[in-house]
Amino acid sequence: SQGYNAVVMDTVDSAAVSGPAKKAADVDALFACADTIPDEPKLMTVSVSSDNEQGGEACGELMKKYLPDGGKIIMQTFDYSSRTMDGRYDGFKNAIKDSGLEIVEEVSCDGSRENFQNKLTPILSKYPDVVGIYCTQGDPAMGALTAVEGAGLQDKIKIIAFDVDAEIGDKVKNGSAIVAGVAQFPKEIGMKTIYELTKAWNTGEITNEIILLPILPVEKDTVDELQADSTAYLEKYSDYRVD
Repeated sequence: SQGYNAVVMDTVDSAAVSGPAKKAADVDALFACADTIPDEPKLMTVSVSSDNEQGGEACGELMKKYLPDGGKIIMQTFDYSSRTMDGRYDGFKNAIKDSGLEIVEEVSCDGSRENFQNKLTPILSKYPDVVGIYCTQGDPAMGALTAVEGAGLQDKIKIIAFDVDAEIGDKVKNGSAIVAGVAQFPKEIGMKTIYELTKAWNTGEITNEIILLPILPVEKDTVDELQADSTAYLEKYSDYRVD
């Protein structure tokens, strides 16, 4: 109603974005999704996200690396429905299916560190032999760290974090139960979204394309590289090139 020609949305809920996209289509406005792939990608001019299933697999590979003898682990999930999170769950499970790692419980939370900490604390007592926790986002990983340290289990349990922001990166670098994680590239996702939206505007060609950027493992010896220059890190450790 205000006459905008294009919309970029960074959504959490894969289903909820469909309504706004349909309204944009009614007035011939371009509509792009950044970060989360919607349930109906054909409504979008373009969707740009991370390859979350590949990222989940990378987390599984890290878990196997840090727990070579296998053991019982916990996987954190979310209360809401999301194709993004489904990829993170499925990729991780696929990576560990032939290993000695066993998911004994999936713990759902609202995404906040406090909520996951509160839910995880009694579960650590329920499973005293747990050796690993897979967290599918940064804030729950910080909640898991608080719960693990509160239980005095920081030398026994390894936490793998999906998303290595500055806070998680420092925990990995300086030594904690969060031993490693995988990094997304939000700046580059934003850049690619605007690039593709502008190209569609200039050419009039709507491809409804889904573009997935790689997700890369980050460990103690590579945190500094990521924090210094995320684009250089992405281009060094993958085939992706920033136009």
